[in-house]
Amino acid sequence: GTGAVSVRGIGGAPNTGILVVIDGRPEYQALMGHPVPDMYTLSDAASVRITQGPASVLYGSNAMGGAIEIRPARPEAGVSTRLTSSMGSWWTTQNRLQHGAKFDRAFYTFNAGYSGTSGERPSSDFRNPDATFAAGGDLGEHWKTSWQGRYGWFHVEDPGPVTAPLAGSYARVGRGGYGLNFDNAYSRSHGYARLYGSWGRHFIADGFRSTDSIQGARAMQTVLLHPSLTVDFGGEANFYGGAARNVRQALNYGDHGLKEGAGFTRAQWSAGTRLLMTGGFRYHRHSLYGGLPVPEFNATFRLAPRYSISGGFSRGFRNPTIRELYLFPAPNPLLKPERLWNYQGTIHAQPAAWLTAWATYYYAGLSNQIITLGRFPNLQLRNAGAALNRGVEASAQIRPSRNVMITAGYAYLRSTNLAPLIPANKFNGSIQWQKGKFNTTLSAMAVGERWASAAKTQKLGRYAVMTWQNTLRFNSRWSAFALVDNLLNRDYQVLPGYPMPATNAMGGFTLTF
Repeated sequence: GTGAVSVRGIGGAPNTGILVVIDGRPEYQALMGHPVPDMYTLSDAASVRITQGPASVLYGSNAMGGAIEIRPARPEAGVSTRLTSSMGSWWTTQNRLQHGAKFDRAFYTFNAGYSGTSGERPSSDFRNPDATFAAGGDLGEHWKTSWQGRYGWFHVEDPGPVTAPLAGSYARVGRGGYGLNFDNAYSRSHGYARLYGSWGRHFIADGFRSTDSIQGARAMQTVLLHPSLTVDFGGEANFYGGAARNVRQALNYGDHGLKEGAGFTRAQWSAGTRLLMTGGFRYHRHSLYGGLPVPEFNATFRLAPRYSISGGFSRGFRNPTIRELYLFPAPNPLLKPERLWNYQGTIHAQPAAWLTAWATYYYAGLSNQIITLGRFPNLQLRNAGAALNRGVEASAQIRPSRNVMITAGYAYLRSTNLAPLIPANKFNGSIQWQKGKFNTTLSAMAVGERWASAAKTQKLGRYAVMTWQNTLRFNSRWSAFALVDNLLNRDYQVLPGYPMPATNAMGGFTLTF
């Protein structure tokens, strides 16, 4: 319930404004349009990249506020196996087995895991087994192929707000998917093609039942036209939909499907040694809304070897979900896509080898926002919302010595229509110290006040929490770790009526062989 992601105040509830992309393919629940965070295992991720601001030129709808791109790891040379297991407060456990092999012209990898907890409150149990398998090989000198399959299942219970506890409120979700990849690399060009699909079954205690699926294809090719000019060409097509009903209320929401497709291009031009310009354009076509042009542009100017400034604009959009069009709470098939124009400027500085810092100012105008009007049972969904978001983001990384690294980041957001649960300011920081085989990190997060609901009659208080994590590597095969969360035992809430856990701890080990 707290797995929602927002970027610069954009995210939505459900969380449909930020897109999760895994190995080049979009991941979301096809009826509701939101990601399902419990299904994304990051233990086998090679990298996680976050785009702050619209990523709609590259990924289309749902990337209106940004995108989270997860790239899975591939095994290194030889055969390797890694087992990670941990146990903590309230019988919270996380276990992961990773096995893979890399040969001269082929590879395979297998990952399986189980996470679970009894929860810090009655009726807050969670359990989640999942597994993925991938294999691939070389098709020749320039082409490679790979295939990935995955399936996961989870059971989560909702204990309800402390003022009105619930018992027997749960959700059970099973989701799977596949991806067939073709990658190429030539001396002046490289690219990929993806065929993918995903599906899910959702069972909710209130009687809701649904099945959903996504089928799609995506391709992109990068061409070096000139030593100073690189151009991307790409296109994609998606079909998504599903069926839903409520067995307790004898409601059948029907079977619905939508189609969309797009072509896009991006270019990067180095105009001398100091000026770099990038631009992109996407033409997106939807089975309900027709065509939509989506541009973006950015320019970076190097002031000095370690100082640069950049600025640009981009357009983002979000198509209404099948839930908003045809399901509930008040379906409206006449809804139109949400729109966003984002403008921003950044200054980046590295005054010394041990200090790197940057700051960004952004200005984003949202229109056609889908909001719920009226009171139950007389509700309406309308394109009646608008907001102007302005903010500053700053970050710094400091290495005062070889063994110490300090990071700090701060974000300030001012909005004419600040969404519920979104803080106006937030700070993150950490101090990491490493000596030989021992590593310790102390991190902190401070969050400002937030509106508790869309009615904006009550606020959630500000809070600050700290986490202490330690890792000891005995040898190349064995390591152990321990962490303490909410170190100062703060009393705070992320969702109204749901107190977050008090001080809690977890410890475990990693074995590689």
